Amino acid sequence: MKSRSLIILCRSLLSSLIVAASGGRRLPLRVKNNITLMNIRNKLGALLSLLVLGLSAAPSSALVIMISDLVPADSAGNIETFFSSNFTNVTEIRHSNWANFNAAGTQDALNGTGTFAGGGAADVVIIGRSLSSGHYDNFDASGYNSLPIPVVSLTSYTVRQNGNRMGWHGSSTTTGQQIGGNESLVTAAGGPILGLGAGTHDLLSAVAAAADNFNGLGQGTTAFGGGAILASVGGDTLAAYWAVGSAPGNPAAATVNAFPGARLLFNVDNDPNSGNNGANDLANMTAAGTQAFINAIAFATPLTVADPGPDDADADDLLDEWERLWGGGSLGILSGLAGANADGDSLTDLEEFNLRDQFPNLDPTKADSDSDTLDDGDELAGAGARPATDPTHPDTDGDGLDDAAESNTGSFVSATDTGTDPTSIDTDGDGFDDGTELAGGSNPTDPDDAPAPSSALVVMLSDLVPADPAGNIETFLSTNFTNVTEIRHSNWAN
Repeated sequence: MKSRSLIILCRSLLSSLIVAASGGRRLPLRVKNNITLMNIRNKLGALLSLLVLGLSAAPSSALVIMISDLVPADSAGNIETFFSSNFTNVTEIRHSNWANFNAAGTQDALNGTGTFAGGGAADVVIIGRSLSSGHYDNFDASGYNSLPIPVVSLTSYTVRQNGNRMGWHGSSTTTGQQIGGNESLVTAAGGPILGLGAGTHDLLSAVAAAADNFNGLGQGTTAFGGGAILASVGGDTLAAYWAVGSAPGNPAAATVNAFPGARLLFNVDNDPNSGNNGANDLANMTAAGTQAFINAIAFATPLTVADPGPDDADADDLLDEWERLWGGGSLGILSGLAGANADGDSLTDLEEFNLRDQFPNLDPTKADSDSDTLDDGDELAGAGARPATDPTHPDTDGDGLDDAAESNTGSFVSATDTGTDPTSIDTDGDGFDDGTELAGGSNPTDPDDAPAPSSALVVMLSDLVPADPAGNIETFLSTNFTNVTEIRHSNWAN
C-alpha cells in the first residue's frame, strides 16, 4: 500500500519534476532526444530518492542500530543496554569499531550483507564516546556524512573540523567547562527537542572529583553551518542538530554540502577524564540530562520511546501525582531514571517512590525525613548493631528515646548512646520503658536496675473526710508509701 501510494504520487508529480529537472522548460513526456531524456531521468531519480527517503523517516517497529566505538565496559551500564532499554523498536545492535567507513566489515554492518546477511540494512548509526578520534578523519569516516540514515555522534572529537575530522562543526573541542549546578543553557530551538524549557538547567553531573571539567564540548556556538544549537555549557556546544538538507559547519572537511539524513551531536563526558577513549559514561548526566538525551535521539532518529501513559507525562517511571507532591508541584525535581537521588541519601528517587505505600511520609527531597540525624536509607537497612527502623518516625518504638540514641549495643554509655533496642519499648524487660529508666537514672539495659521513685510527692485526697473505722486514709497513705511529703485532704468534688 505504501509503494502503491508512492507510485501514484510520483506519477502525479512527474510533469512538474521534469520541468524542474529541465531547468524550468516544459517538455512533453515523450522526449525524442535520448541525451536530454537521460539527463532528466538521472535528475528525476535523485529527486525521487529524496522523496522515498522522506517517507521512510517514519518510526519503524523493527530497527537496526549500528554503534561504532571501542566497545568498552561502561562504568554505568553498557551503551547497548541503554539503547535497548530506553527505545522500544530496537531489534538488533551491531557494535564494533566501525571507524573505517570503507572497510568490508563496516559496509556489511551498514548494508546487512556478509556476517549480517538477512538482518537488513542499518537504520541508525551511533558514534560512541569511547574511541580514538584520529580514526575518524575525512579519509576514513567521511562516508558517514553521505548516509541518508540518521547519524548520532556522542562526541565533538569525531565531528569537529580541527584535525581533519568529519567537519560537522568548523571548530575544535574544549576541555575545561565546569560541571555542576545549572551549567547547561538550553536554547529556544533546543527546548522542544530536548523536552525542556529554554534557559538554564542542570543536565550534567561529575561522579568523580577529577571529572568536574567536561572533556570534549564543541568549541563555541557559531561554526555549525545549518545546524541548530540545542544546548551549551559556558559558551561551548553540548548538543546540536542538523535537519535533512542542512549544511555542515565545514563542507570541505565533511565532503558534502548538505546532509542527506538527520545528524545529532550530543556530547557525552568520560568520567574519570581518561583521554578520548574513556568509557561511554552515560552516568555523567543528571536524570534531567539523561531524559533530554533520550528525547533528542527520539527526535533525530526513528527510535521510539515507550509511551509513559497519562500518569507519567515525563516518562521517568514516577507517578506525576507523587512527583508533584514532593517536588513542589514540579516534574523536574525527581526522576526514576539513571539512579537519580534528589536528596542525596542512600535511596534513589525510584526506591523512595516504591516505598510510598509502606512509608507515606518518606520525603525524597530530604535525606533524613524524620529529622532524627539518621539517613533514611541507613534507617531502612540498619547500621552496625542497629536494626532497621522507621525512617519517617524519630522514635520507632515509642519509648521516649530517639532512634539515633538507641544504638542497640546492649551497653549503656550516655543519653546519646543508650545501648537500647530502637524497636523495643523495654529493652531489658524489667517492666520500665527505656525512656522512663533513663529519666529515673537507671540503666535501661540492666533488668536489675530499676528507676528510683521520686523523693517528694504531694497527694491530693478528695472525699467527705470521714473518721474511717480502720484507720484514717491519710495514715494509710503516709505509712505505706515512703515518698509522700504532703496530703491535701478535702471534698474536692467540684
